[in-house]
Order: sequence, then structure tokens, then C-alpha cells
Amino acid sequence: MGHSLWVVSILGIVVVGLLADVRDTKSEQPDSQKSKKIKLVTKEVSLGKIHPGIFAETWAARSLVVSPDSKRVAYVAQRGVKLLVVVDGEEGKEYDDIGEDTLIFSPDSKRVAYRAQRGEKQLVVVDGVEGKEYDRVYTPIFSPDSKRVAYGAIRGEKQLVVVDGVEGKEYEGVDTPIFSPDSKRVAYGARQSKKWMVVVDGEEGKEYDGFLRGSKLVFDSPKLLHTLTLRGAEFFYVEVEIREE
Repeated sequence: MGHSLWVVSILGIVVVGLLADVRDTKSEQPDSQKSKKIKLVTKEVSLGKIHPGIFAETWAARSLVVSPDSKRVAYVAQRGVKLLVVVDGEEGKEYDDIGEDTLIFSPDSKRVAYRAQRGEKQLVVVDGVEGKEYDRVYTPIFSPDSKRVAYGAIRGEKQLVVVDGVEGKEYEGVDTPIFSPDSKRVAYGARQSKKWMVVVDGEEGKEYDGFLRGSKLVFDSPKLLHTLTLRGAEFFYVEVEIREE
């Protein structure tokens, strides 16, 4: 930066000073911000192949699911008129139909479940093991610790929730079950005599005219859950505490 001399006369007093030259300068980028050369090292792990003799491209595109740890793949495939699930390249049993949107991995990525149909009956398949047949079953869910499985089912005019293969009480209707954060409790909404209630491990709560549209059962802790209900013309925020006796 250079300097120039300036002179100003104020009331006969001469003031002399230096004026610094201002020049445009470009700030240099710190070495730490300069781009460095990188090298990409790619590692591939095969998750299985489409087996010859089955048609899987279209089904896989619609149904393919990846495990939470991204190390396993499952999808629905077709052989002739039958459908089957392929997990890590291993084929499962053939069925008349498979709910492609019901295929799920457990949270720990070790287990697989889905809904299948044989004739007019539906069943849930967990790790290749078939559950009991019903007129209709809904998407199975795993507990947070991956050890338990629950799903809703329809038998005749009644609906019920099945937990770990054990049937619950029959109702006029049931909602999708949920597990508590510690995986010990199962809760769902159930309808009986046109009234709705919260059911936890088979224990029934108070009756309401219904649950508000869009509301869900939510566990706030292993022993506390809430939902939104309606009784008459009044809305309620309902909190259910689970007390052990």
C-alpha cells in the first residue's frame, strides 16, 4: 500500500498529512480451504441375484425392501402363476398372492415378515414360518427389540389382534397394534357394541364414541400412552397410564 501527501489550509493554518492509497486486493484462500486431491475406494457386497426361471424385475421394482442396516434385500417374485419372496437370494414358499406392501424387515435387520394368501385364506409368514390362516390379515409389525410380532386379523364378522402367534379377544373392529418402547406392551384401539376403547395387553380401558380422525395411539414411555377421542359432542385428550399391580 502506497501513501500520498495532502495539504489543507484552514483559517491560515496549513495542515499536512499522509493519505494512504487504497488498492483492490484479492484475499487469498487459506491452505486449509484449498481443495485437495481425493481417491475413491469402492467396495461391493453382493446381496443376491435374480434366480433363473422366475420373473422378478417388475415385482422387485414395486416390492423391494432393504434392511435397516442396508446389508439385506428382499422382494416379491413370480414363477408361473405363483408368487414367492426372495430374501438375500434365497427363495421362500410359493403362494397364490403376497401383499407386496407388507414385506418388512425387523429393526435389527435379522427377521423378515409378510402377508401371504393361499386360496381364499390369508396368513402371516415370519422368517419362513407360517402363522394361522384367517379370512384376512393386515401388515405385521415387529417390536422395537425385533423379538415380537403383532398384526390384526379378520375371522368371519369379527376382528382380533394376534401377538406372537396368540390370538386376542374378538371385537367388531380393531386398529393397527403398536408396541411400547421397551417391547413389553401391545396396545390398540378396539370397537365393541359401537363403542371404542384402548386395549393394552388384553386389558380394556374406558369407552368412547370414537377416536378422532387421523389420531393414533402413541406411547410416550413404556408405561404411558395417549390418543384423541370423542364422546358425545366433546373431544378428549386421553392419557392412559399402565400400572402394575
